[in-house]
Amino acid sequence: MLDYSESAREELKRVDHLIYVSLKYTRTVDVIKSIIDRLISCCNFAIVDLIEHSKDKLEDDIPESPAGRASLIKKLFSKGVYFFIICS
Repeated sequence: MLDYSESAREELKRVDHLIYVSLKYTRTVDVIKSIIDRLISCCNFAIVDLIEHSKDKLEDDIPESPAGRASLIKKLFSKGVYFFIICS
């Protein structure tokens, strides 16, 4: 099993480096796109980790699609967690 929380932390480290080092010297669209892609990847890892953490409540497997994961989190957790995921 992959450690999704560690993967999310690693992505945040990369984003931090891109913002404070790479973006400082190279202000291009490619760097900004990379930052956005890594932030999305970090959120995906965090969502999968949240679902893996509550795997004992699941009847089915973890959906592959982001919409399926969002509906699963809506079913498993309170409105606050779902609102955070939809807004991010």
